[in-house]
Amino acid sequence: MIKNFKRFFGLLIFSLSLIAALIGTAQTLPAPPSASFDDAVLEKYHVQINAENQIAEVNIEQTYSNPTNRILEEIYIFPVPKETTISSLTLCIGDESCTEGQLLDAQQAQSIYQELVRRTRDPALLEYLDERSFQLRIYPINPGEKQSIKIHYQQVLQRQSDLIEILYPITSQKIIKQMLIETSIKSDQPIGNVYSPSHTISQTRITDNEVKASFEASDLKSDEDFRLYYAVAQDGVALNLISFQPSGEDGYFLMLVSWPKQQSAPLPKDIVFIVDTSGSMSGEKIEQAKESLRFAIKQLNPEDRVGIVTFSDALRPYKKELVEANKLDQGDLATFIDGLAAEGGTNIDDALQQGLHLFDASSERPKLVIFLTDGLPTSGETRTEKIIGDFQSQNQKLNTRIFTFGVGYDVNTILLDTLSGENGGFTTYVEPGENLESAVSHFYNRVGTPLLWGLTAQFDGLDVYDVYPGKLPDLFAGDMLEIAGRYHAGGKGHVVLQGQGSSRTEAFSHDIDLASGWTEHEYLPKIWAARAVGYLLTQIRLHGESPELVDRVRQLGEKYGIVTPYTSYLSAPEHDDSSTPIRSMPTQAPSGQGAVKSSEALNTLSKAASGDELDQFSSNSEKRVGEKTYQYQNGTWTQSGLDKSGPDLKVQFGSEAYFALAKNSAMREVLKLGSNVLFTAKSNTGKPITIEIGDTGIATSAELPLNLQQSQQAAPQKEKTTQQHTQVQAPSTQTKTTPWTLIALAAGVIVVLAGIAFWLIRR
Repeated sequence: MIKNFKRFFGLLIFSLSLIAALIGTAQTLPAPPSASFDDAVLEKYHVQINAENQIAEVNIEQTYSNPTNRILEEIYIFPVPKETTISSLTLCIGDESCTEGQLLDAQQAQSIYQELVRRTRDPALLEYLDERSFQLRIYPINPGEKQSIKIHYQQVLQRQSDLIEILYPITSQKIIKQMLIETSIKSDQPIGNVYSPSHTISQTRITDNEVKASFEASDLKSDEDFRLYYAVAQDGVALNLISFQPSGEDGYFLMLVSWPKQQSAPLPKDIVFIVDTSGSMSGEKIEQAKESLRFAIKQLNPEDRVGIVTFSDALRPYKKELVEANKLDQGDLATFIDGLAAEGGTNIDDALQQGLHLFDASSERPKLVIFLTDGLPTSGETRTEKIIGDFQSQNQKLNTRIFTFGVGYDVNTILLDTLSGENGGFTTYVEPGENLESAVSHFYNRVGTPLLWGLTAQFDGLDVYDVYPGKLPDLFAGDMLEIAGRYHAGGKGHVVLQGQGSSRTEAFSHDIDLASGWTEHEYLPKIWAARAVGYLLTQIRLHGESPELVDRVRQLGEKYGIVTPYTSYLSAPEHDDSSTPIRSMPTQAPSGQGAVKSSEALNTLSKAASGDELDQFSSNSEKRVGEKTYQYQNGTWTQSGLDKSGPDLKVQFGSEAYFALAKNSAMREVLKLGSNVLFTAKSNTGKPITIEIGDTGIATSAELPLNLQQSQQAAPQKEKTTQQHTQVQAPSTQTKTTPWTLIALAAGVIVVLAGIAFWLIRR
């Protein structure tokens, strides 16, 4: 009996050991393969910013989808901008209750970001190393399902002089399928200029104290935070200045000028519509042209005077003289417009001459010509140079502004662009499929109310040069004038704006202060360079090449990384492709799809005021960081002008030594170019050292030269913010052992033990 008991006891110990082993095995079963970094899709990114008197309420909604067969988790990290007060931050996931975000200290945030850099090989993350951050967990995102998060926070907006800045970090490692930022600005004082240097915004002025602005894009891979500036309006003309001066270089400035509608009565104007009614305008185009005329006539002020000239191969004016708007016979005018028919050829020269004859040369009123055509001159004078010369000759005493509309691709872009560009206007192209009536309505809403005519700017006490546009356009109600230029030395001075007002010449003087030394507005050099290149290319296109102009364009393109027909890294397209932005200009064919798109591209380049407007003209193989230009050669971003002797120091990407270098704000900007970079840096002794970042090299900070280590420690940090989305890999083991599993195992062992005991007793 004792012998059997010993056997039973041994079996019991073995069985208990087996249970423990099974439980341990159940808790360490291999997990399913973890999801890759980009599995979760960011479907929607909607931001609402309500700013009132320097306080912003921000609401964010993001929707992630899971196209995989695995459960995914996202970590949402929101860095807090320096010198910005976040009063609250709340997270709501799906239909669950809302919770407060977790605030990380600088050390925690730095550890997370360094790991992300190593995993994704994306040095753009370096700029966030020293920020305080909120960390938010999004879990679970089930297979085939979507998960939404909602975030709300309040923010005190930063103010610089009379400009208030709205900053929202939208940088994302993921492609954003649908991005929408809606901004509502309210102020107790009238709102002046509203401007975004980072994104192309659409804006609507609701009242003098309320403005709405928005940005929308699809399939966006953004690497730039959303910035928007608005000013509290001054009495009369609102003027705001942004300036930037890199160390050791001349400075750059951008001046914004506007005049809210209520500040001045609109100038009574004389306006003549010259409308093409040739055979090519038949069908929908002639009907839209009629509607455009009806709309524009309704918008006239009572004191305005109007004339209409329609043309094919023959001319058909409405009246032989201008008619005051309040004396128009509406029935007679409606009959005239209804009777317009599309037939015959295109006599542009005589039509322009007839339109100018309607103006009174002795009148000091603003004189506007709205010229609409869909074709080339086929009747009368057909030579482009002669048509332009005839118009210029007759317009010398009239000083008329001409705004041209080109409908379709069969227009002479050289003719239209020269007429408008040389006479104070601009050209609008309406491509096939676009709505002509809508384009004309949008145009007339913009220029229908002139406020200052013949505007000039005089800078006193400041060494300003290379100002664009060289000849200032007229100022219209609700419009904003953007003047970009350079200066030799910073300092205080004033600018005098002068133009013809409603009853007399008006002059306005504003004190301005051009920055000395490094400032935060790093986007200004490229905006200025784009306008300079756009102006030069337009001169070449309209008047022909000259060695001086070509050399200047090439120099600017290479220095600032702007695509031009003369930079070595650009290959001109061999055929038109409407799906691809035209980046070079044809020097021969004045008409056709390529000519129209080139004209539109040059117009955009000449007026470019934001980062995404410049994207299509930016070189992918050449970039500018600070004062240096970098070219992408053999897989490495290489600083221009380096000798060929090789680097003084090689540093492994993502290593401890790499992050030690990244503590220097200037180096950090260079490292953001990529994981393979060759550049020069200054040590604390002032001696330059050539550094190569790559897959091999020193890995620890202790291996860095001592003078370089000290240089990093002493370097100031550069302010920058963003937010980061990343996916957290699932752990390598799984811990889903349920109580029912343990009960089943125990029951099985008990049954086995009972059987063994019964067997032993029977023996």
